[in-house]
Amino acid sequence: FHALADRSIGEGDPAWNLFGSNEADFAQRKPCFLELGRLLVRILELDVLCHRLESQRQQLLLKLKDHPESCVQEQRVALESLVFESGIEADLWQTFSGLLTVGQGRGPTQVIKGLGLEDAFEEYTITGLQYQENLLANAPVHVCQSPQSMPLMDWARQVGATARSPRSAEAVLFLFNQAIVEQFSKLPILRKRLFDVFCAEGDLIVTYKLCERRDDVYPLATFFVEHPRHYLDLLERERQGTVALYYVLSEELVCREMNLRQLYDRSPAADEWFLERERAMELLLVRLIDGLIPKVKAELSQFAQQFVQTQAMERLGLICAQGPYEPTRLCLEVYDDDALTWEPEWNVVEALPLKQLHVNGYKTLRRVCAAYRGDSGLTHISFIDESGSFIGSTRWENPAWSSETGRAADLMQQNQLEKLCARCSPSVIVVGASNMASLSLMRSLLKFLRGRVYAAFHVHIPIVWAPVEVARLYSSTTFAELEIPGADSLARTSLALARYVQDPLHAICVLFDKERTALRLSLGATVYVTGEQEDQLYARLCWEMSLWVTACGVWVEDCVTRPTSVASLQFLAGFGPSRARKLHQLLTLRRPNSREECGQLIKEYFGAYVSHNAISSLRFGPPSDASTDNGGSFSRWHLLDQTLIPREWYSAAAFVASAALKGVPSRLVALVEFMRLEASEKRDRIDRHAHQRKMITAIREARRPEWDSLLGEREVEFLQEEMITVGQSFLRRPYRRLSDRELMSFVTGIVYCTQSSAYSDTRSVDTRSLVICEGDYVMGTVQGVRGGVAVPGIRVSTSFGLGAFIAAEDIDDETMRQDVLLYEQSVRENAGMPQPPSNLTPPTWLRRGVPIQGIVFGCNWERCELRLRWCRPRDTISNGNRGNAEQGGKDGVDSDNHYLSYATCVNDAISSANSLRTVRMNIDARVFATKISRHPLFRDTTSATAQTYLHDKRIGEVILRPATGRRNKAIAVVKIGERSTCNWLISEERRPNGAIYYRLKDKLTGREVEFGDVDEFLNNFIAPMVALVRSIRSHRRFVESARDVQDALDAQRQSGLGFTYVFAEVSQQSRPPFYRVFTRGGVTERNFYLHIDESSIYVRVPIRRSGGRGGIDLRWVRCRNAEHVSEVVKGLARPS
Repeated sequence: FHALADRSIGEGDPAWNLFGSNEADFAQRKPCFLELGRLLVRILELDVLCHRLESQRQQLLLKLKDHPESCVQEQRVALESLVFESGIEADLWQTFSGLLTVGQGRGPTQVIKGLGLEDAFEEYTITGLQYQENLLANAPVHVCQSPQSMPLMDWARQVGATARSPRSAEAVLFLFNQAIVEQFSKLPILRKRLFDVFCAEGDLIVTYKLCERRDDVYPLATFFVEHPRHYLDLLERERQGTVALYYVLSEELVCREMNLRQLYDRSPAADEWFLERERAMELLLVRLIDGLIPKVKAELSQFAQQFVQTQAMERLGLICAQGPYEPTRLCLEVYDDDALTWEPEWNVVEALPLKQLHVNGYKTLRRVCAAYRGDSGLTHISFIDESGSFIGSTRWENPAWSSETGRAADLMQQNQLEKLCARCSPSVIVVGASNMASLSLMRSLLKFLRGRVYAAFHVHIPIVWAPVEVARLYSSTTFAELEIPGADSLARTSLALARYVQDPLHAICVLFDKERTALRLSLGATVYVTGEQEDQLYARLCWEMSLWVTACGVWVEDCVTRPTSVASLQFLAGFGPSRARKLHQLLTLRRPNSREECGQLIKEYFGAYVSHNAISSLRFGPPSDASTDNGGSFSRWHLLDQTLIPREWYSAAAFVASAALKGVPSRLVALVEFMRLEASEKRDRIDRHAHQRKMITAIREARRPEWDSLLGEREVEFLQEEMITVGQSFLRRPYRRLSDRELMSFVTGIVYCTQSSAYSDTRSVDTRSLVICEGDYVMGTVQGVRGGVAVPGIRVSTSFGLGAFIAAEDIDDETMRQDVLLYEQSVRENAGMPQPPSNLTPPTWLRRGVPIQGIVFGCNWERCELRLRWCRPRDTISNGNRGNAEQGGKDGVDSDNHYLSYATCVNDAISSANSLRTVRMNIDARVFATKISRHPLFRDTTSATAQTYLHDKRIGEVILRPATGRRNKAIAVVKIGERSTCNWLISEERRPNGAIYYRLKDKLTGREVEFGDVDEFLNNFIAPMVALVRSIRSHRRFVESARDVQDALDAQRQSGLGFTYVFAEVSQQSRPPFYRVFTRGGVTERNFYLHIDESSIYVRVPIRRSGGRGGIDLRWVRCRNAEHVSEVVKGLARPS
C-alpha cells in the first residue's frame, strides 16, 4: 500500500513537469484517505460476515446439544472444532444437521431400519458418519471388512431372509448401495473438500446454439482469478438462449480426494465385496458432482457480483474525482498502464488548469450555460449563477432556412440567446452528448458564438461536450421534482446538466434520494440481481460517497445558498437523509460562522458523538461584514476552520507553520503569515524546513496530550496538505474532456472496439450497449453520396440506426468505384445551378434506400459513424468465422464445420444452426433499428425473461424490450405488483420535419399520448402511474392477495360495518386486471375491475341501459385516486 500511496499522480511523466518547478501543485497526490476508507469498509463487511457465520455455527451447536443419540454428539464435537470459512460451508452443515435431527424421511436408510437390517448394513459397509470420522482424522479409523467365509450373494440371501419383510439378495444389495449413496452424499466435510476441488480444478464448457462454432472450455479457477465478469456475461447469454453451460469435473480427481482405498475399503481389488461397493461408489460420484454444481454456480455468481460491485464503486469514484469546470489545457501524454494500476481509466484525455493554482479559502464556482437536445429535436438552454441557482433559459431549434418564416424564427432565437449571454455572462457553454442531433447542435452553437457573441462583445466563451447520464437521472429525482415541479423533463435535464458541470460531486449526491436513483447509473452493475444484492450495492455506493464527501469537505456557505445542498449533508459521518434535513434547517436559521459554534449546535441537537465525527468535514469561510454587524461571532472563527484539520490539531498546525517559517517566535503569528503565502511557496518552505519526518520527531518530543492521535506520516501529510490548499481539495481533478470513444458511446449508444480490445470491451453486462467490433459484417441502406471532401464515398444507414461511410477507395469493384466518383463529380459540378439537369441521376445500386453491406474497419469519430469496407453480400458470419471473413475467407485446418459439440453429446440432439442464425439476424435488425434500443433500460429479451428479471425488483421498476413481430415498436414492462407486471406498447414515429417522437395508445380508454423522448415517457407517464398504484397498495383496506379477501371482509363485518370492501392484487404476471375492489353488502358480493394510467384510476361498474330496454352495460368510471374509487363503490351500494 505504501508503495502506491507515496507516489504522486503523474510522477515520471514529463508532461506534468514541462511548465517549471513553480507549478509543482499539479503533481497531485493519490487519495490515501479514500484507499484507507475502502479498506476499512471491506474489513467491516468481512467482520459482519464472520460474525454471521459464527452465529450460524452456534445455532447448529445448540440444535445438536440435547440430541440423545451418541453419533449426533460426536458430530457436534467435530463441529465445535471447525470455523466456517464461507456461507457454502455453513449451508452444507445446516443441511447435514437437519438430516441428523429430523431423519431421512422415507429414504433407504429409514427403510433399512424398518426392516431391522442395521447390523447387516454395518457388516457390509461403514456408515457415512464413520467415513466422515476417517476424513477428519485423515486415517483409516473405520474401514470396510469382507467376510472370507461366505460368498457375497449367499450372505445377501441370508440377510434378506431375516428381514421383517423378506427381500431377495439383489434387492438387499441394491438397498444397501442406495443407502451408501444417500449417507455419503450429505457429509459436509466430504462435500466441502470436493467443492474446493471443483472450484480449483473443474472446467466450464460453453456450447453455442446459434452457430457452428467449437465449444469453449474455461477452467473455473480463471473466473475467480482473472475474468469474473466474463462469467456473468456467459450467464446472461445463457438466459438469452445463445449458449449452454456445462460444469464438469474429472472423476479421477474426486476419487483421489475421497481416498477410498485408504479411508473406505482396503479389500483386494478382485474381491466380490469390493467390486459391489465400488459400484456404489460410482453412483456416489455422480450424485456428489451433480449436487455440487448448484453450489459452484452460486459461488461463482457471488464472487463475480462482489467483483462487479467493487468495480462499480471504483467507477463511481472516477466520476466523483472530476472537479468543477475551469479552463484547461490538454495533457495528451499517455501514462504507463503498469504505473497507474489503481485507476485504469486515467489514460483518457487529462486537462491541466490554464492558470497556476491560487487558493485563498472559499472559491466561488463558475457560471455555466447548458444546452440539452431531446429526441424530438427541441433544445433547452439553461443558465445558472455561481451558487447553482437558475437565472435564465430559452429554447432553440433548427428551423427550415428555405422559407422566410424559418429564417425569421432563427434570427429571433439568436437575438434572444445573445441577450441571455450578455445578461448571464456564462464562463462556459456545455452541450449534452445525448444523441446524433447533438452533433448539429454543437456546430450551430459554435457558429453562433463566432458570429454573434464574439463579434458583439469580443469575449471568448468556450464550448465543451459533457455526458448526460447523471443529468438525465438528476432530472427524475425527488429533489428535482420538489424544486421545479411544473417543468418538463427537457428543462429539468438541461438545468441538471449545468449543475453537473459546475459541481459534479454535488450533482451525484442528488442521485441518492428515497427512490435510490443512483442504482441506475451505468457503473458496470449487472442486469439480473436480487433485491439483496441491490441493497448491498447501494450500501457500498453510499459508503463510497461518504468517503468522497468527507475527504473533500462541505462548505457551510453552500449549504445555505446552493439548491438541494441537503443531498451532500446526508453523507457526513453520523448523518443520513432525515438528520441532514434537520441540519440544513439549523444551518439556514442559525448561520454559524465558526467550527466551534457549529460543533456546539450539532452537539445540542444530535449528540456529542455525531458532532465529534462530523464537524471536521464542514468548512467555514471568513465571516462576512454583514454577519458580524448582525451580532455574528467573528472572534470565534479560526483561520483553519476553512480546512478539514480537526480542532485538536490546530496547535500542531501552528507548530508546523512556525517550523516552516524560521525566525518567527510566535506560533500564531507564524500560522497567519504562512497561510498568506502562495501554494508553491508553502510547499517549498515545508520541504526545506518542516519535512514530514522532522515534524513527526518534533511532535513526539513535544509530548502534548492533544497530539497523541498524530501517529505517523499519513496524519502529518494530511495536516500539511490542508494547510497548503486552504479550503481546496487535491482529490478532485480539473474538468476532463471526453475522449472520442466516450463521445461516440454517449451520442450513439453504441460501443466500438478494435480487435485488440475486443475481449475487454465486448461485455454486454458491463456496457449495456450494442457492441460493434472491428471485422463485423454490417448491412444497411444507401443514404447518399458525400462529396466536397478529400475522400468521397457513400453515406450508409445501418440496420441498428448508426451512420456509416464507405469511401470510394474502399470499394474493390472497379466499376462501382468509378460510378461513385463520376456521380460525385457531376453533383459537385452542378452544385451552383438553380435547377439540376434531368440526366443527373445516380446508378441504380446507388439510389437512396438500396441495400448495401460492408466490413467494419474503423470509425470517423468526429461524425460518430463507422467506416466500412465494401464486400459482396453473404450470409451472416458466425463468430468463429469472423477472422476468416476479415482475411478473405482463408481455410484453416481447425475449421469448425461439422464439429460435434458437448451439448450434442449430452442431449443427443442436433439443431438447424443455419435457420437459427437467420432468425437471429432478422431479430437483431429489427431490435436495433429503433432509437429506443439505445436507452439504458432497453433489453433485447423476451417476455418470459423480462418477467424473470423483474421478479425480485421493487414496484415501479421498468425495462424496455422489443415488440415481437413488429417494427419500430417496443414494450415498456412495468412492475406494478408483487406478482404482476403491465405492458405498454410504444410506437416510434417520425414527424414530417424528421423529428422522432413516441406514441402510446391506451386500448381500454382509447386515449393517445405523445412524448418527445423516452425519458419524458418514463417521467410523465410511468412515474405518475406507479404513484397511483402505490396509493392503492397503501390504502387502509388493501390486502396483498385475493386469498385474503374473504378474511378481510369478515373482519370488517365483525367490527360492525354494514358495507365492507377491500382492494386486492389479483393478477399473475402480465394478465390484466391487476387490481380489483371486492365489496359485500348484506348477502351480495361484487368485484370491480381497476385500470390505471398516468392520471386516473378507472373502475368498471355496471350501468342500467336507458330507454327501458333492460339489461346492463359495463362502463369505466374515471377516479382521481383510491379514495375516490372507494366513494364510487360505496355509492353503488346505496339504494337509488
